[in-house]
Amino acid sequence: MRHDGSDGQRPGAHQDHIDPVAAGPRPPALAPAGGPAGALGQFAYLDAELTVGGVLPLCRLRYLGSTQVWGFGLYLASSDNYEDQILPTGSFTGPATEALDCACSLHLAGPTY
Repeated sequence: MRHDGSDGQRPGAHQDHIDPVAAGPRPPALAPAGGPAGALGQFAYLDAELTVGGVLPLCRLRYLGSTQVWGFGLYLASSDNYEDQILPTGSFTGPATEALDCACSLHLAGPTY
């Protein structure tokens, strides 16, 4: 068990969807128009739908009681877990858009040489 009360694993990570009844209370909806997302308790999980097919986990947002400030956990494929990370601003918390921008830049941008 991690200090944030989670085990780092995305609930239902190896399932096609999260059962909303079993998920319990949800934070406000965060998915971009038509974008995949799931929620369980205080966590919202954001994924990228790939044009070549498939879904790539990006990040986990932790609802802190405000729609303006969220905790940020980046998905790490090497461990199949989410780990709390520092946003580019140097903070552990920030707007959901900043967290999503950071995760997309790391997971979806090609290498820069």
